[in-house]
Amino acid sequence: MSSKGHYAGVPSSKDDSGLTPVASPVEPFQIDDEEEGEFTNDGGSSAGAGLPSPPQWTKGTVQAPQYRDVWFAVAFVVQALAVFGAAVGLGAAGLSAVQDGGGGLQRRLEPYLGDRGRVLESFDDDAAQFASLYDDDNTNVSPSASETASEGVPSEAFLPLVILASLASGPALTIVALGYMSRNAAGLIEASLYLSIGLNAFAFLVALVTGLLPSAIIHAIFAVILVLYAKSVWHRIPYAAANLRSAITAVRSNMGVALVAFGAVPATMVWFAVWTFAFIGVMSTDFMREQIDEEDASVGGNDQGEISALGGFVIFMFLLSFYWTNQVINGVVRTTIAGVIGTWWFSPLEASSFCSSAVRDSLSRSTTYSFGSICFGSLIVAIIQVMRNSLERARNDRNGGMLRCIAHCLLVWIERLAEYFNKWAFIYVGLYGYSYVEAGKNVMTLFKERGWTAIISDNLVNRMLALVSFAIGLISAFVCVLVGFIAEGKGGWLGFAALLGFFMGLFLSLIMMGVLSSSVDAIIVCYAEAPAEFRENHPELHAEMEGTWSAAWPDATLTPVAVAVPLGGGLTGSDQKRSLD
Repeated sequence: MSSKGHYAGVPSSKDDSGLTPVASPVEPFQIDDEEEGEFTNDGGSSAGAGLPSPPQWTKGTVQAPQYRDVWFAVAFVVQALAVFGAAVGLGAAGLSAVQDGGGGLQRRLEPYLGDRGRVLESFDDDAAQFASLYDDDNTNVSPSASETASEGVPSEAFLPLVILASLASGPALTIVALGYMSRNAAGLIEASLYLSIGLNAFAFLVALVTGLLPSAIIHAIFAVILVLYAKSVWHRIPYAAANLRSAITAVRSNMGVALVAFGAVPATMVWFAVWTFAFIGVMSTDFMREQIDEEDASVGGNDQGEISALGGFVIFMFLLSFYWTNQVINGVVRTTIAGVIGTWWFSPLEASSFCSSAVRDSLSRSTTYSFGSICFGSLIVAIIQVMRNSLERARNDRNGGMLRCIAHCLLVWIERLAEYFNKWAFIYVGLYGYSYVEAGKNVMTLFKERGWTAIISDNLVNRMLALVSFAIGLISAFVCVLVGFIAEGKGGWLGFAALLGFFMGLFLSLIMMGVLSSSVDAIIVCYAEAPAEFRENHPELHAEMEGTWSAAWPDATLTPVAVAVPLGGGLTGSDQKRSLD
């Protein structure tokens, strides 16, 4: 973004003079006849010849700074403040209720939390058992037994060193992996397809040898399907690799965007802790339950009562709050990444350092002007998730079991569809600052005109990113085992180091791979809409992308939009007058 709030090379909804910009080829870059002839459309004719009609969509324009979908942002802030207030006002009382009568509270929570609610029931017992075992170890163990046990205990530096190694190895290996993926993207994508086929073939052989014929048939079918899938998309791998290479280049130029993604982790943890305190506190209050007759209580053995109608509504709102906030946190990260990629695409000089202005401005827009749009889209997915959660709670009810199963499957499908729609809508929100509905409409129109099948590259890249994360987890586990061995760890302690290293390496690398995945999505949108700007600002990457595109999608439209504006965004009044002349 420029100092005026516009991408260089992208038309704005209104320039500083208040005049509507006119699409015309002006400085600093123009599309002449020779350049236009490099692009072809469905008919194979020159894009500049004027023979075929241009694609019917409106190119995105950077919107003026304005709060959009405000009421959804207000609703989100209100519910968040309500949860924080409940945590502060009722959290302590709720914890006391857990300690004094965790079983009764557990019985009220179990229909809504399922197996997760049993944690409340067993928490105190586990703590007491641990304390008892600790006392026994220190009072009833003979000296000879203590000496024997101490032989397998590592040094005091073992745990700190292993934790430090697990925290450091994941990010370090991820940085190394970025360089390797940039040089070998196509080979890694091919390897991910081979591995998927190989794992199913191996599972087929194991099931066949062990006599599990149904399982063997299923894995054989999956293996055949994957072979056919790999054959159908093999020619698209170079294009997917070019997308990934462009995304890696953009992210490495703005590594501060990774801090935004990693910052979402503590934000989510804090939210989970606050929400849990608030939920337990509210559930321990009297208005949440209906009192039952003493006779029924003596028969049922539960003097706590049942959840009231008001209590059921409050639980629904708590679950909605939980899912909504998680979706908003993820949406802010995705929208910020899209904004950074957009700045790198259209105005690379402003997106060329660790914490560039692109990172700061994109995060600022995502948490201010576009926050309401993020809350809007996130609320849709959250409502579907709460409904699916309610059906999962009732899945063991025999009454209407088949209908519930069908409804659950439909909700899962609708949830995935909504998340898929949000993914692309949030990119348009981050790129241009549209409202949620307008962004979704524009990006869907764009892909409808360009060709929906281009999105397949996203699937190819994500499979490979998961493979790289798994490899990083394994290497991190090896590093932690080596560090643990140096710290005099043995046996089970080394196993603990391996598990810690693997899961920490996998978790941290998945966060970074998520940044790359979101960046690839933004690259796809930008290239579908503005290939000419890509050629102007990143000619080497554009040359690779253009060549691989024609091989992957020979019949797809890739016609540049003949719109160019001066650096700083928008056309001046004199520029408009010159274009009219």
